[in-house]
Amino acid sequence: MQISQQDPTVMPAPKPFSEVPATERPMSPAVIEDIVWHRTHMLLVLANADGVQPVLFCNKRQLVRPLAAGTVEGFRENVPEGRVAYKINFANGEERGLLPSGIWQLDEAEQLAQLRVGPKVMSKLEDLNRSFYFGKGEMYAVQFAVPQDDALPPRLELRVEYFKKNPKPGMAFSKKKLVFGAMNALYHVFRTSAKKDGKHVLFMSENNERMMGNLAAINQRLKERGLEGQFTVEYSFRNIFKQEGAAKVADTVSVLKKMARADFIFVEDYTPILNSINFPPEVEITQVWHAGYGFKLVGFGRFGISGSPNPYAAGHRKYTHALVGNSHLREIYAEVFGIPESCMLPTGMPRLEHFLDDDVRAAAEREFEEKFPQAAGKHVVLFAPTYRGKDQKSAHYQFDQLDFDVLAQFCYDTNSVVLFKMHRFIEEPVPIPGQYADVMMDASGGDVNRLYYKTDVLVTDYSSCFYDYLLLGRPVVFFPYDLDYYAATRGIHRPVADVAPGAVCMNSHELVRRLTEMVLHPETQQLSPMLVDRNSEGEKLASDRVIDYLLLGDKSAMD
Repeated sequence: MQISQQDPTVMPAPKPFSEVPATERPMSPAVIEDIVWHRTHMLLVLANADGVQPVLFCNKRQLVRPLAAGTVEGFRENVPEGRVAYKINFANGEERGLLPSGIWQLDEAEQLAQLRVGPKVMSKLEDLNRSFYFGKGEMYAVQFAVPQDDALPPRLELRVEYFKKNPKPGMAFSKKKLVFGAMNALYHVFRTSAKKDGKHVLFMSENNERMMGNLAAINQRLKERGLEGQFTVEYSFRNIFKQEGAAKVADTVSVLKKMARADFIFVEDYTPILNSINFPPEVEITQVWHAGYGFKLVGFGRFGISGSPNPYAAGHRKYTHALVGNSHLREIYAEVFGIPESCMLPTGMPRLEHFLDDDVRAAAEREFEEKFPQAAGKHVVLFAPTYRGKDQKSAHYQFDQLDFDVLAQFCYDTNSVVLFKMHRFIEEPVPIPGQYADVMMDASGGDVNRLYYKTDVLVTDYSSCFYDYLLLGRPVVFFPYDLDYYAATRGIHRPVADVAPGAVCMNSHELVRRLTEMVLHPETQQLSPMLVDRNSEGEKLASDRVIDYLLLGDKSAMD
């Protein structure tokens, strides 16, 4: 009998990864020294990671999700010298969705080698678990675990699951799902008969009954350039939170018809009707979000906090593009809307493109002088906070946090006046004591930007209004009196103390002390690049960048 022998110079073919037991995988030199959460972001701190690219993988590496290098911008994470950081956003994975359910493991991308787990991570595994609640009793959970297979060094697993509270048999089709299905069907019926020439534009809002802000600026520029002849432009503006009954239904049908005719849809703010529609790929939907930069969490930045969007039925995911003030803000708003950073267009804010024009400024100053004659010859402090409350209906401000006597004394001591410009959702008038009417005025209503030119110091909290005001190079004071509570319930995008371009005050006495310094000794602030809008470049109007890039197909418009 002849016995064959294997040629020792020929190496056997390696086993496919799926056939290699986890306990037999090679070890990477990299060690996971720490894991830190920032809302939906998981941050790995690695030692010995030179050239290592970590990935998450699931189902025998049939699903692989790479981690991105770097920290979460705006947070002061202590990554020791010689260590590197990698991150992944569980709420904004590939294909605009959550990281899929399953058991995920970590390894080195190229070598398929297991990342070691340091003792610090092992000691706090239970503290790393996260549960994100949304919708009505729905939850997305991430649990860290070490498999009990006696493997040393130990492996780390991330068990990702979706749960629904008390699901009832036979209740798969809720009334809401039926309504959404009917709206989607109507849209597609209307779409079949629509003319598809790539020339239909729709400007719309479901929060405002009139066109304003970025939408108005883009629309105006479209007319100024004489492009109305090239495009068919339609408009839809309503406040669905104030509509009820048959009128709302009829209006919704009308809106669906307009949307079905549109090749380009520009929306402003949260647009609930998008939740129900599955748009064809040729339709472009652009969110022209009004905020340049603010602290309060919105959209998927709030994922897991009460009132956050449903990740499986969110209109935010439908955007093909969204506008941001500059390239430094792309990561932040990609997180907010749950879409890739490549979809963010750093155009600058269109509504700010004439903010520094001499004629605009002169007209606004005349309006101010006519409306507030008490302010003549005095320092002007503009108090412009955001609202408290879950939504438009519950919006309010806690005026008892203001000591009007202390503010009035500040006015008399420094020859100043205070104007209160409350958020448009707040209907309650500012309770200014009658004896202080000469130094305090309610300036609510109208455009806050028109007040900035005569303002010496702006006071705000979590609002984005300071982003616009900074173009004037004047001081801002922040008054987040309820910071801990607001951060826990509403959520803060970035730490106020770290990012705020001005003094942060927690009570009326501290506020007055800082205001006194500002009005008597104004300071020019050093700004982070993320707080500088592209309109300051003066090279091209933001609206022109939007029109050229989206409507005219000029991809160099973002340069």
